[in-house]
Amino acid sequence: MPRVDMSRPIATYPGFRMLANGRSEVWLRVSQPVVVTRKRVDNRLSYFMPGVQIGVRNNTNPLVTTHFNSPISKAQLRPVRGGAELLVQLRESVDAPHTTTQESAGTMLLRVTVGRAARQYASRIPPPEPRTATRPAAAPLREASAPRHGPPMMVLPEAGPQL
Repeated sequence: MPRVDMSRPIATYPGFRMLANGRSEVWLRVSQPVVVTRKRVDNRLSYFMPGVQIGVRNNTNPLVTTHFNSPISKAQLRPVRGGAELLVQLRESVDAPHTTTQESAGTMLLRVTVGRAARQYASRIPPPEPRTATRPAAAPLREASAPRHGPPMMVLPEAGPQL
């Protein structure tokens, strides 16, 4: 990663989550407000942020969402010429509007919200089997024995009056 200029906007903390209503959301925090330009090519959405830098390489790791029931298959923050880009790969053609919100300390939050999936992508994980109230019988206690390995233990006599 190139050296970070603290006077320019820095993109951090890309994330993904499923919402309770079945929609999904990708977000990104930027240290200063910037103009976000959206571009769509087939099922790939690009949200370009001019002048934005990525300070930590870990923030460029893809957010793989194939195990969620979401139209989003992957989202990734990446550096591009002139700034940074949040790339969202879709599994189906859905609308994905974005919003920017001014937050405390002058930061900006970019949110990309995607509607519910038209089909089932991730299989449901079966719920865990219920626990029963009864417990299995405990194993009987064993008598303590000397350790099998190592030197034999020494027993010291009780301390009595010194003569």
